[in-house]
Formats: sequence, C-alpha cells, structure tokens
Amino acid sequence: MLQRSQIMLDKQLKSALYTLSRKRNTSMSELVRVLLAEKLEDVQAKEAKKMLTPKEIVERMVKNAGYGPGNSEYDRYAYGDFSKKES
Repeated sequence: MLQRSQIMLDKQLKSALYTLSRKRNTSMSELVRVLLAEKLEDVQAKEAKKMLTPKEIVERMVKNAGYGPGNSEYDRYAYGDFSKKES
C-alpha cells in the first residue's frame, strides 16, 4: 500500500522529472518511486561491499601487526613505560 509523502523540488528538477515522466508515459510519482528504488539498491550494494567478514577483519589485523622487542621487554613495550631500565 502506498503512503502519501511530500517532497520539495527546485524548478529545474521538477521540470526534468516532468519531461522524463512524459517520455516514459508514466506519472511523476511513479517515476520518483522507480528512480528512488534504483538509487537505494545502488547505495545498499555499496554499503554491503564496505562491510567486512570476521575472517577479513582478522586477516587485516594480522597483516598490519607489528613486531615487539620480545618477551623480556613486553611490559615496557606494551604499556609505554620506558623510564624503567632493567639491570
């Protein structure tokens, strides 16, 4: 069931929609619905491509992982406490 909505269009956009609706032999309302549906599909497809799977997230984390100074220096390296020197 369709629901009534109101949108504000500038003169140029309204004229272009009117012209295209006449070429397609349809109403402006139907044309707006079709164009919006097409655009929403494109946007949703792009958004879906941006989402990473858990596997991709882990792969990126591993790929970007750095190497620390080794176990003996771990706490200083991990927590940034470089003021204490081991003897």
